[in-house]
Amino acid sequence: MSLVKTLKHQLDSINVTAPKYTGKSEFSQCRVTMDGKPLKVKLSGTLFMLPTKNEHEEYGTSFKVGVEFDEGDMIVFETILDKMQEVVGDDSYECKPCHTDGSIFFKLGTNKSLSEFSFESNVPIKPGKLHNDKLEQHMQITLDLLVSGWYLKKKGVDGEKKFGLTYKIRKIIFGAEKASRPSKKRKAEDDEVSTPSPA
Repeated sequence: MSLVKTLKHQLDSINVTAPKYTGKSEFSQCRVTMDGKPLKVKLSGTLFMLPTKNEHEEYGTSFKVGVEFDEGDMIVFETILDKMQEVVGDDSYECKPCHTDGSIFFKLGTNKSLSEFSFESNVPIKPGKLHNDKLEQHMQITLDLLVSGWYLKKKGVDGEKKFGLTYKIRKIIFGAEKASRPSKKRKAEDDEVSTPSPA
């Protein structure tokens, strides 16, 4: 897991793959990696939209949450999109913006029956019970994300061409993260070191 602050100094180490359309598919996945491993990012922001249920005629039921980040942290995602543009080598591809002034709406993954979310959380919420007294707007939120990309190339001479990012939430911490406590053994050692020697 890489902190955004760390990643901002390692942007050249991020790699992306070119699109490979198979068969009649108009979509292609894009792997985003660092040191040969899928890119996992940890970043904190402010919750501006509580977990919400959405109904769509074509895409069905989904859930999302809105988070506002420091706009400077978005350079990590912007860099990935720049690399995807370079790799595709086609200026006719349209880039789907990864944020709006630092704000991102994230899809909350679920199981097939929509009974459970597919990520860990320190606050017990479920698709059927989104409300929780511990959640409030403008509270701090920390996300562990798996980042990947996608390409779209519709058929035909004037077919639409797009690319963008996909975020898979692995863990959500609502509120400030608790600092890890030192182990009892370590605390005992610290106490021993701080004990003044007899005169």
